[in-house]
Amino acid sequence: MRILHIAYYTFKRNFKDCIPQMIVLPLVLILILGYSLKLLYNPSGYDGVLAVYSRDAKDIKAIESFVEKNKNIKDEMKIVKVEQKEKAIELLKKNQCDGVIDIESKKSMKIYIKRANTLDTSLVKSFVKAYNFSGNKIINDRNIKNIAVSAERKRNSTDYYSITMLVMIILYGAEYGADNISDDKKMIDKTVSLPMREEDIIVGKNLGTVTMMFIVATIIIVFSKFIYKAYWGNNYISLMLMIILFSLFSVNLGSAICLMFKDRGTASYIIEILIVISTFVGGGYVNTFLFSDKLKRMSILSPSYAEQSILFKIIYRYKENVGMFYLEIIILTLLVFGITVFLGRRRKNDCIHI
Repeated sequence: MRILHIAYYTFKRNFKDCIPQMIVLPLVLILILGYSLKLLYNPSGYDGVLAVYSRDAKDIKAIESFVEKNKNIKDEMKIVKVEQKEKAIELLKKNQCDGVIDIESKKSMKIYIKRANTLDTSLVKSFVKAYNFSGNKIINDRNIKNIAVSAERKRNSTDYYSITMLVMIILYGAEYGADNISDDKKMIDKTVSLPMREEDIIVGKNLGTVTMMFIVATIIIVFSKFIYKAYWGNNYISLMLMIILFSLFSVNLGSAICLMFKDRGTASYIIEILIVISTFVGGGYVNTFLFSDKLKRMSILSPSYAEQSILFKIIYRYKENVGMFYLEIIILTLLVFGITVFLGRRRKNDCIHI
């Protein structure tokens, strides 16, 4: 019960001070990075993408020529040539294009579209109508085939940076974890009249900080979802559990570093460096697809990259196996928690310099 008293007081004290840095800052960064780097996630700038397959290159050129002559279609639709029909269908199933044109012969042409009635599907149908109206090969309703596509949603820049900035700001919880190690006799006097073990006091403080980080993350998610229209999926239970786990890691990481170096200034310096490196290597500022192969391999070692990979899996239901990243976060959390408790017991009356 006394641990809960300390947790409550720590939460109450820290939450008042965290709003500018822990809530406003990431929301501003999401807005700036999401807008300024959006071309990295939609490099074509088109609303729709059509994959075209034909054994005769002249047929593809005819479609490209039609698009080139129609400015409205040209601005909305990108034509991509593919060498195999099966490859084109696979692109559609994976939601990497919005429609497939299969030119079977000079008198026969089929088009494959998404089964769902989406805006992208409407764009493809509008293209078909315009193409038919221009006097080209006719595509009638019988030649339009519906294809079930993957449940994966197309990720835009705002979606991406909403996740990476959330992970970065949770990692900043390490600063509050380091603060929790500083002697605070006044707080103990207000909450507990009986003596407590040093490690119990640290656990109570860290529990309150983790609760604060969870509230901060929830505010960021809700704001970015309804104001920025960022996509967070519908598996909120798994999402929140991973946020709590990563918050436990970050807060105890800061406490462990402060206990090891016994100096708040040094601990803060080390934590800042670790956050910047972990966020950068993990693709927090720029997507890892722009990295060299060597830097991509280094990304696996970043806790931020592990957490982001798990969140992307939860939100977008990607098929990639992220079991290794779950294991990485759990092991790191247990490790820093163990170090914090062990060094907390040894500290006794040692003084941490602020």
